[in-house]
Amino acid sequence: MQVLEKEHCKKAYTNHLSEVNQSRKVIASEDIYNAQGILLIKKGNELDKKAASKIVQFKLQQPLEDSISIEKSIDGQKLYQLIMSDINNHEDYLLIHQSLNIEDELREFCHIYNSYPILVQKMTVLSVQLPRVFRGGLFAAYTGLALANKLKLATEKRLSIFLAGLLHDVGMLHINPEIVKKKGKYTPEEWRSMQAHTIIGEKALSGISKLSTIVRKSVLEHHERTDGSGYPRGLVGAELSLEGQVVAMSDSLFAIYTNKLHQQGRSYKEVIPIIQMNSSVHFYHVYEAAVQLMRRANIPDKRVIKDQDIPDVIDKLLAESSRLLGFYKIGKDVVTKLPRGTNFKQLNIAINMIDRIYNTTTASGILYKEYRNWLATVKETQSVSEYIEIERSELVHAEFRWQILQLSRALQVAITEHKKNLDNDTIQIIQSWLDNFHEIEASRNE
Repeated sequence: MQVLEKEHCKKAYTNHLSEVNQSRKVIASEDIYNAQGILLIKKGNELDKKAASKIVQFKLQQPLEDSISIEKSIDGQKLYQLIMSDINNHEDYLLIHQSLNIEDELREFCHIYNSYPILVQKMTVLSVQLPRVFRGGLFAAYTGLALANKLKLATEKRLSIFLAGLLHDVGMLHINPEIVKKKGKYTPEEWRSMQAHTIIGEKALSGISKLSTIVRKSVLEHHERTDGSGYPRGLVGAELSLEGQVVAMSDSLFAIYTNKLHQQGRSYKEVIPIIQMNSSVHFYHVYEAAVQLMRRANIPDKRVIKDQDIPDVIDKLLAESSRLLGFYKIGKDVVTKLPRGTNFKQLNIAINMIDRIYNTTTASGILYKEYRNWLATVKETQSVSEYIEIERSELVHAEFRWQILQLSRALQVAITEHKKNLDNDTIQIIQSWLDNFHEIEASRNE
């Protein structure tokens, strides 16, 4: 990062610390000097807003994190208690936990976490300033540990995944809080700032003595995807680390459940049909481990749609199936005619997305006549035993549509960024798909 960017990161974190000081004391554990050796904050003083405004004006002799302590920190024992509290207060999580045998290791890893004061400090600040991000860290740490055990990874790698899961979004503390807490769509500049949290997080952990490089690399890679559509580097396939993919899957499971399912009253088990539509986004054996994790827990089915509303849902699924089939058909030219292996990164990403979407959609069966016949039969016979599968079909349809929307954006970016270099045939193929896409989308509102 450039010097200005580093100063922005320092300012954001310093202000977070001063706000934390309002609920638990943030104390200078030693004298804090600027780069010229001038004393800014005396040892034992609180880092309040006045002290923070002084600190952000200067470059310091050493990172601020190394010179402060926080009362009532999230130490190893407290971390373990919080993780277990989340598990015990959620029926589905508890069933998963009871199907595993990792509680002793979880307790041990929380103890090891406690030996890294900077990690304790960062998690404490997250818990106060960004509680949802903090909770996502607890979830990703536990889930990452569970997946690592399923994959039979070595102890060192399991520990690294656990720590990386905890801190995977630590970079958020070093970004302008107004952007991090913003509701609604980001501007392109704001979105670039948010994406930078992976790089910032890796750098924030880089100076911690004895912390495994696997932890930093996993934090850096937790938004990377196997088809190159992730960030910050757009890595593909074997360029990615297994540990980073485990953390990425853990983070995805949390996002899917909290953003899409929990608010609808659905069980955690219903992440399965959604990740099945994304089975090649992460390493396949990581995906398989995630599915096994939930299936072995025997989480009970949970219906959320009333019986009398199912026929209307089926009618909507039949209409949506026709639209999805339309998307599929118009994509044949894109699949077969677009050039592959070019030097155009955005085009390659879009083509990889096309392959992934079309392969998983074909495998799901939702485009086949037999599927539509099944929907019609369930409606006609009012087969209540099949209604849970109707609800899952609704999730699959929604996921497919979301992926198509993502593909349309990727194709638009490809012809925008590479328009001067792409040949006319390629541009026409993409533009034709986009035109048809907008036409089919417009029919949704008719």
